Amino acid sequence: YARPKVIEHSLKDKLSNEDIVKNNDIIVKDVNIRQMMFRLFNKCSDCDCSNKCKALRSLPSGSPSSQVMFINKQPTEYETVMSTSCSDRAGILFSVILDKMHVPRYSVYCTDVVKCNTIPNKSCFDTCVNNYISKEIDIVSPKLIICNGLSVLKVCASNNIFLGLPSDVTYGNIYNIKLQNGCDSKIIAIYDLDTVLQKEDYNRYKTELWSQVVNAFKNLYC
Repeated sequence: YARPKVIEHSLKDKLSNEDIVKNNDIIVKDVNIRQMMFRLFNKCSDCDCSNKCKALRSLPSGSPSSQVMFINKQPTEYETVMSTSCSDRAGILFSVILDKMHVPRYSVYCTDVVKCNTIPNKSCFDTCVNNYISKEIDIVSPKLIICNGLSVLKVCASNNIFLGLPSDVTYGNIYNIKLQNGCDSKIIAIYDLDTVLQKEDYNRYKTELWSQVVNAFKNLYC
């Protein structure tokens, strides 16, 4: 399934063509955990979600032994067809940032809260958080969780899978939390990648986004 030209076009004048091609190739090839996760994600049509999703779903990419988990809100139509989380233009931007930091994309576990390209409601979010994200976090047990947008952090926190968060969470701040398995972790909500790409003042927001990601990785080892 070829990458639509619209993805490349949407990144024109924001990223270099070399970065776009290079990092998309990294993402597409990075599907080394599909078989391991298949049984977990094969349950979707039997869950209590009001959407009763039976269509294509995104699968995580990256290493299940990673210290870093990146959580996106939900996949685009392209990502569900590719069955690869964070592989559309926002995923390419994230991969470019990692590449500039000399962090291999495959060393970060990337996944979505909602697993299908649907119109999510509270039932959908709650079901996916409790049936999938909570299990993924238990499997990976990351030392650092990066949420793509504040809404991702809040919807997971509302289901009590991040313990010890203050009520007034904000973008860019790093919080010390406990996971449901009792392990310590750090969490941050960065600016939503796709929203940044749509900003008229793109360069300013990209710089702030970059600083948020860099700061998160610096604090991984603190």
